[in-house]
Amino acid sequence: MFVGLQDVNYPRSNYTLTYDPSGDQLRGIYCQAMKKERYEIFFERSKEGAF
Repeated sequence: MFVGLQDVNYPRSNYTLTYDPSGDQLRGIYCQAMKKERYEIFFERSKEGAF
């Protein structure tokens, strides 16, 4: 999944994510375009069942 951000403070920043079924997580890279930095990130499902 690719998610592009268009907020004033985050132009061209984005998330590139894939679903990891073994951990029930979205995992990937966050690219902070203004700072030219990349971060490994993950999202875990909440106990209520939504990301």
